[in-house]
Amino acid sequence: MPTVTNIEDAREQLEGTPEHLSLPARYLWKTIRDDYDLGDEAAQAILTAAFEAWDRAKRARERLKEDGEYINDRFGQVVVHPAVKVEREARNQFLSAIKQLGLDIEPLRSGPGRPPGHLGTQEFNFDLDL
Repeated sequence: MPTVTNIEDAREQLEGTPEHLSLPARYLWKTIRDDYDLGDEAAQAILTAAFEAWDRAKRARERLKEDGEYINDRFGQVVVHPAVKVEREARNQFLSAIKQLGLDIEPLRSGPGRPPGHLGTQEFNFDLDL
């Protein structure tokens, strides 16, 4: 996620993103839209639905962190928290939208060859205590 030094920078960077999404979702929405060249309205609507589901799953996870995965029902019986189902369904909706957009492939690159990065230049420590 890009580093933002003040609120004006954030507003500029997020211009054109759906305002009802969380800030992290808006950053990712913009990054994916730009990296995969999703300029048409239909693709952006699907992308928005994906990140609405992403936000919903995140809220469900936060609730589960507070309450735990199991709660007591009105009869005192231990049951699975309803947020478990919400999180699972929202995650599946997100993944479905990403797949529908064809985003399970590499983004377009400006030229052939391996993507830029530090592959092959990393140092590995193979000292094993056996």
